Amino acid sequence: MGWFEDLGNAVSSGVAVVADVVETVVETVTDTAENVVDAGADAMEDSVDYVVDWLNINGGAIVGGIANVVGGIVNGALDAVQQIVGGILHIVKDVAGIVGSLLRLDLPGLINAVLHLLIDVGILILDVLRTVLLGFFIGHIVENFERNSLRRFVNRLLGNNFAEPRRTQVRNALRMGDPLWGLRPHVTHKTLVMESPAMPLAAMHNDRTLDLFSMAGVLSFDSFGLFAPRFTVKWLDEKGSESTFPASRYHIAKFLETGQPNLRIYAQTPSELRDRIQFATKYFNGMGIRPSWNHFITVPQRTPLVTHSITQVSEFNLVCARDFLDTDGNVATEIDDLGNFLNDTGLKDPTEGETNMTSLTPFHVLVQVIDADGNLTSTDDFFGDTAGRDIQEGGSDSDCQTPNRDDQCCSLVQRTKDRRQLGSGVAMRNVYPGYFSKIVMAHEMGHYFGLCHINHNGVQNIMFSNVAGNSVFDWGLFGYYLNAEPYFTGTDKRNAWRFIVDQLRNER
Repeated sequence: MGWFEDLGNAVSSGVAVVADVVETVVETVTDTAENVVDAGADAMEDSVDYVVDWLNINGGAIVGGIANVVGGIVNGALDAVQQIVGGILHIVKDVAGIVGSLLRLDLPGLINAVLHLLIDVGILILDVLRTVLLGFFIGHIVENFERNSLRRFVNRLLGNNFAEPRRTQVRNALRMGDPLWGLRPHVTHKTLVMESPAMPLAAMHNDRTLDLFSMAGVLSFDSFGLFAPRFTVKWLDEKGSESTFPASRYHIAKFLETGQPNLRIYAQTPSELRDRIQFATKYFNGMGIRPSWNHFITVPQRTPLVTHSITQVSEFNLVCARDFLDTDGNVATEIDDLGNFLNDTGLKDPTEGETNMTSLTPFHVLVQVIDADGNLTSTDDFFGDTAGRDIQEGGSDSDCQTPNRDDQCCSLVQRTKDRRQLGSGVAMRNVYPGYFSKIVMAHEMGHYFGLCHINHNGVQNIMFSNVAGNSVFDWGLFGYYLNAEPYFTGTDKRNAWRFIVDQLRNER
């Protein structure tokens, strides 16, 4: 190392401990406070929803309608408090991130933290306006009517697709007479992790496959990682125990020079996973799909991640799909590499049904495009991917095996000739800013349960994708007044259940 880098190590590492203490203390306090607020508000909202739905099932149309309105007002107030308090806590955390980046001399991190602050301030202002303009209250009233309308739709769908005694068996399995009706998939989520010496981290840093300094959010002389996702980098002592605080520039520079101490890198943090799980659970519950998880996200927040260790460089840049183009530039063949990865690593048990889901957070999600001559023409870093689904968009309703879909989407479960499932599951990486990162998991789970990108103009849609040609702007953006964040539409919910009944009918 040159004297300039030695000076940088001394300066940045000397204050990095202070920065880590500041950020860790603030994150611990704000995350715990947010979890307490979320747990209390969610429990009360769930109780109100239960009463509202029970009255809709047992009280008739008039009583149910009154319950929808009253329950919507109560839950609107709870949601407003939850969102505003959460917004304030996020701003406090952003300020701590700015202070930490300044102390670590991390200019890209500083810029990212400032942008996060501006985004969170904007969201807080919108939440206050929605409270004043009654958006929270009207939104929950509409949600109550839609949720109970969906239950009646699913009941009719089951009646039209199953004969007795199977019809009664399915309705009982889905608890259609209970306010907590719905499909109950289990999601096994694992975060990819890599560590030396199992992974050649020094060689990957030296050949610029990655930048350890930038990944750790410390001063880097090798790259300017603006808008790049950050990862959790820890150092290990001689016994292999993990450090409490993240690795500093000193630890990383010493590792690159001497090979010690060993480093361990996680593809996400527990708080990031918590946000993803909470967001996905909220909107799938509203769809009548009630996932359970292998993570217990509660207070205290710092629940250990369930991980999967990778040992090959190719697993760091995880290729989830390969598109082969013909001479006209059209996709002739697509290989589902994510499915192969899930099968080959044993992450997806071949005996596991399609109802339950395997989910991953990798470091990168890549799609390779290979032309007719075998040349690799592009590699794109996608937000996420879904394996085990044959998705076709833009066809007429009659072209799809699933009857009565009304979204120009056809989604089928991919199976072998002997009906065994392929490596199905979802993967999503960290994206910038973090507010959008939490939506990716719900988006990929939407694909898993039969949804597509087509006809989802406007970023108010969870299934929006600019890569798929959706327009950012749409009249539906008014939906933010009612929902405050992206959501599944009523059309999404009905078509997901058409997919479930048609493609997963033999699962339970």
